[in-house]
Amino acid sequence: MSKDKQLIFNAYDEEFKGLTGNITTKLEELKASNTNPKGPSVVEALLSQANELIKQMDIEVRGEQNLKIRKELTEKLAKYKKELGGT
Repeated sequence: MSKDKQLIFNAYDEEFKGLTGNITTKLEELKASNTNPKGPSVVEALLSQANELIKQMDIEVRGEQNLKIRKELTEKLAKYKKELGGT
């Protein structure tokens, strides 16, 4: 994987981890308090962002020439998709 592609993928990876952390926090807040009417829409927006990141990471993975790296990244993406409910 070229240095540039690695940096791009790592940036997407870190952003995804941050988004999933925010999603978890928002879901916990919603469980604790049913008074926030915007809560579900915030979670939906975060899920949409996370799905878009997965799509971008998938594009990067498909362009990877090294089969070993492509396999590792494909497995990571499968894990991320599962975390989001199989998107």
